[in-house]
Amino acid sequence: MIACVSPADINREESLNTLRYADRARRIKNKPVVNRDPIAAQLSALRQQIANLRAENSALKNALGGDAAAVAVFATRGQTVASEALQEAYDDLAVRCNALEVENARQNMELDQAHNELKLLRSGLLHAETERDQVMLRMEALQQALAASSDEAVKAALQQDAAAASAAAA
Repeated sequence: MIACVSPADINREESLNTLRYADRARRIKNKPVVNRDPIAAQLSALRQQIANLRAENSALKNALGGDAAAVAVFATRGQTVASEALQEAYDDLAVRCNALEVENARQNMELDQAHNELKLLRSGLLHAETERDQVMLRMEALQQALAASSDEAVKAALQQDAAAASAAAA
């Protein structure tokens, strides 16, 4: 940075301000950071890993002497090991699948039982509500009969109550 100052007394204040500004600007430290895309960084790391694996593969081929028969035997042995590992994994998954199917069947049975119990409870509730409504009607009829307080009204209400009770019993 270039700072222009004047030796004259008239410009003394301006020169001091310029020197202070230049000193502050000199103390500024920038820390540059490279902006990297995380996907690009991961792709770069994967490409490097592929290159390392290819180098290891060629080193193994060279260690076998480059003989095509030896490489084929090694590859076949590797396929056998891989096949055995796959078979073990398949067997484990089959056992796990069977266990999950048994658990699923058990839970379906529990769900069916819960549905049946819910149906029974709903029918019981409906029956109880019907009985409650009949009792409420009988009670209202008796209250009206008492309010009228005539003997004929009381007899009629008692007959209705008896008829309702016999209908409910049936």
